[in-house]
Amino acid sequence: MNDRPIHKLEWTDERVDRFWSYHGNLFHAYFAENYGPAIFRKTAMHIPSSGTCIDYGCGSGGLTSALLAAGYRVGAVDFSPKSVAHVANRFAHRTNFLGARAISDIAGAAFPLADVVYSVETIEHVTDKHVDNYFSTIAHLLKPEGLAIFTTPNNEDIESAMVFCPESGAVFHPMQHVRSFDPRSLEQFVRAHGFEPVTTFVTDFSLSLRDNTKTWLADKGKRLLGMGAPPPHLVTITRRRN
Repeated sequence: MNDRPIHKLEWTDERVDRFWSYHGNLFHAYFAENYGPAIFRKTAMHIPSSGTCIDYGCGSGGLTSALLAAGYRVGAVDFSPKSVAHVANRFAHRTNFLGARAISDIAGAAFPLADVVYSVETIEHVTDKHVDNYFSTIAHLLKPEGLAIFTTPNNEDIESAMVFCPESGAVFHPMQHVRSFDPRSLEQFVRAHGFEPVTTFVTDFSLSLRDNTKTWLADKGKRLLGMGAPPPHLVTITRRRN
């Protein structure tokens, strides 16, 4: 009989590394692999037509792919060496691809300064000890007038999403989320770390007026009437404060 006490898992650096080493083989499951084009469409108005973009926390490269297809010069960075190698190989043939780097290796001039740094579904994973470095690295990658675009789940109930490991007794979020945001708390969080929101909005990246007009209109109607679930995705577009 396993009598290990039930406890909330502490996400140490070693455990985070092990977790993402495992998920590094599941490229099809990455958020931006499914929603990269939708993320780009909903934020494209903020990118200069000849701009340079960096995909921070690139995962399998889903957003990188969408940005490259739109003609932007794009660099990719990630915590996982496996993801960096995969993305570097995936887009090596693209002339507008600036390469892929590990986040630990970008202190120097690895990329030109970016007009836009995207951080897609990453901010909710960053543990407390790394928050300051997370924001300072994004600031380091940006032009002084550049934009940082953050996406995250909208008002996620982390506690109800927890799963239990019967082997260890650990309780943890199945995708290593350590914090949840609504529009107000997300704006407060980025302001506390040197970024000023330009605009913040909730959306559903799975719905597209162009791709499925009927479903989009039905969902829009329900929400206008106060029916249905709130949009699942949250976006804030920010400028670095001088």
